[in-house]
Amino acid sequence: MDDSTTDPPASGIRRHALSAIILLLGSAGILVTLCVVQGITLEKLGGGLGDISVPMLFLVIVLSAAFHIFAGADKLRRVLRAMDLDLGFADVLRMRLGSGPLRLVIPFKAGELATIAFLSRFRGIEVGRATGVMVFDRSLNIAGTTFWLLIGALLMTSARVPYQAVLCLTAGLLYVCFFFLTPMHGLCIGIAERIHGRLGRFVSGLLMPLRELSPGKKLFFLAYGFLFQTRNLWVCWLLFLGFGWAPSLSTFIGFVTITQFAGHLPAFAELGPKDAVFVALFQGAASPEVLLSVSLLMTLCIHIVPSVLGLPWVPWFVRGFSSAPERRIAQA
Repeated sequence: MDDSTTDPPASGIRRHALSAIILLLGSAGILVTLCVVQGITLEKLGGGLGDISVPMLFLVIVLSAAFHIFAGADKLRRVLRAMDLDLGFADVLRMRLGSGPLRLVIPFKAGELATIAFLSRFRGIEVGRATGVMVFDRSLNIAGTTFWLLIGALLMTSARVPYQAVLCLTAGLLYVCFFFLTPMHGLCIGIAERIHGRLGRFVSGLLMPLRELSPGKKLFFLAYGFLFQTRNLWVCWLLFLGFGWAPSLSTFIGFVTITQFAGHLPAFAELGPKDAVFVALFQGAASPEVLLSVSLLMTLCIHIVPSVLGLPWVPWFVRGFSSAPERRIAQA
């Protein structure tokens, strides 16, 4: 089998449809339970949502969508170019827009698999190499989230600070090992090659960004990941301001980042677990209906609106990952 192609994932997407429905029902169940426990009725929630400044909400939606779409496309294109995979910004932008709705509705981040399939079939990039690009891009986001969790832990003044700081510093050291210990990458490839030649080639492509990029470029991309992951922070801060409440910075960064990690739990559009954690962490800072309103509006601004804006590009994207390669990207 040619490593530059992969089976069309359309059947996989259909298999994930049932999982998406189950996750939707699970998210709805968690939200209903949260409302019952906190005494939030639909009337109270509607009143809470109605208290936000409409101009502020509009501003947050526009800024968040623009940042997600354009900064995300720029980050991915820089990673591709650093790997000598020269896609134009317009193509990367359309790819990010078209894959957005799939990333929203397909559970367990399986939408990223569609992007890998797109790169491997429509653009002729080897599967392992395309997977390596996407894993590296996602790892930048996780590293950025971990960084802000560390900053939040260091700003907190509670007795939990040392415990949280140790955990975050440990995570930071693990990321340093992951990004910069190239001998470890070579060891992983060697083990995979001993198991099977094709597995070795796949793992080699998977780790290609970590092996080929210079330390300076990796530091640049890490800094870009730190910047990119500020969106949850300033979106949440502006939404709180829209309700007329300015949160304490000493706990705000840590709490929002913990909520962001909770959003990685299996859920539909990060609804449910994230909202429960958000309301629990900020308990007492505002009324439960305002806290739930802020959490739901964060989901709207960060996930739903960018995905809706990408709907016109979904047919183009689906045709791309279900067709034969049109041309192969020049590779070093």
